[in-house]
Amino acid sequence: MGLRLRLALTILIPLVAILGIFAYIKVDQDRAIRREDFTRHTEITSRAIQLAVEHALRHDSPADVAQLLSRLVVKQAEIVQIRLIDPSLQTSAASDLLPGAAGPTVGRLRLVMDTGQPDAVDWRWRGTRLHTQILPLRPRGESVTGALEITYIAASLDAALLSANYGTALATALLFLVLLVTIGLALQRAVLRPVASLMQGIQRVAEGQLDVPVPVARRDELGRVAEAFNAMAARLLAARQELVAETERSLDLARQLHRTESLATAGKLCSSIAHEIGTPLNVIAGRTELVLQALPDDSPYREDLSIALAQIDHVARIIRAALDPFQPRKADVRPTSLASVLDIVLPLVRHTAKRRRVTLAVSAAPDLRLLVDAGHLQQVLINLLMNALEAVPEGGRVELAARRVTEGDRPVVELSVSDNGPGIPPDVLPRIFEPFYTTKPQGEGTGLGLAVSRDLVTDNDGELRVASPPGAGATFTVVLPEASAAPDTPR
Repeated sequence: MGLRLRLALTILIPLVAILGIFAYIKVDQDRAIRREDFTRHTEITSRAIQLAVEHALRHDSPADVAQLLSRLVVKQAEIVQIRLIDPSLQTSAASDLLPGAAGPTVGRLRLVMDTGQPDAVDWRWRGTRLHTQILPLRPRGESVTGALEITYIAASLDAALLSANYGTALATALLFLVLLVTIGLALQRAVLRPVASLMQGIQRVAEGQLDVPVPVARRDELGRVAEAFNAMAARLLAARQELVAETERSLDLARQLHRTESLATAGKLCSSIAHEIGTPLNVIAGRTELVLQALPDDSPYREDLSIALAQIDHVARIIRAALDPFQPRKADVRPTSLASVLDIVLPLVRHTAKRRRVTLAVSAAPDLRLLVDAGHLQQVLINLLMNALEAVPEGGRVELAARRVTEGDRPVVELSVSDNGPGIPPDVLPRIFEPFYTTKPQGEGTGLGLAVSRDLVTDNDGELRVASPPGAGATFTVVLPEASAAPDTPR
């Protein structure tokens, strides 16, 4: 006899005995529960019939009482016999579907009338199980003047017991089969599976998969071998992860260095261009001021020259704003009204929207306040809105929306710029914030707008996010801290 067969017999013999005892106990419990339910049902039904009969005895004629009994037997499928017993133990009225059935003994009828307590009898007639409820009748008061005998056919109880027995037998058989299969699998696993698992683990390591350990289900020699193998694989995985992390850190430093060098180059270029533009611009502004001072107060040209000076100052501010990203300057963070920023930004971009025939919609509560450098926020919004206006075709739509949200336990304001343009290709999204990376035609973009915007938002303790579902345009979201209703003073 082999080891597998001996183990199977050692386990299956006690298992069969336990399942047999379990089935016997379960059948006995089910029988008791079904019988109790049947008895409770007949008691409730009998009590209702008792009340109806007592009422009929008080108010109706004997013929009406007999008719009532007949109706009850006809309507209640489980009731096969109802008899009224008078004090002399004779049947005074009956509705009987069991002609010739003996029914309860005279002694039980006398006991019910003497004690005034109901009784029940189980008996058989021609192989059919019957259940009889005997109840005292008190139609005129407290004294017992007869008895009511109601006989039920117990076919439903027999069917329920048979169904329960079948269910228990089926459940026991299924449980036995499940346990049999489980034991067979456990025996299979005890010898063959550990070796197969070790072989598969060795193969995975050879293929470079170090993060899938060999299952250790036992503590014998094979189990210790599996544990040692898993420890070796874990050390190899840790070494590989450390190498990957170190490589990522090196690449990140290289990217930061490249980005810093790119911004430095762009700063020098922008500074040179701004200087070349600023010098003649200052000359124009100075000469215009001299002409304005020389004109009399009532000259019709004074208004035109004043407008020209204001536009020259506006150009100078634009040049200074272009140089801001490349000049190290700490953000002047203070409580700032969003409405005041939008009053400056929107007039600058509405002309472009009108020229490109693009709808520019704004949805923002007038009382929103942020902790931000107002100049930085203006530059970020201008960059995002101009990019969106250039991305949508004629007849498109760009929307600027602002709302209060809570991230963690910090109240923030979300500013989102959305468009219904073609969106950003998935292969472009990872590089969208890289300096000098642009998808615009040559000469139409420097690739610095989004990189600078992200840096400005980060300097203000915020975050710039982008989302572009396929075919649904693009949405850039600026998240900045919300300011309480405080005076506009630096943080």
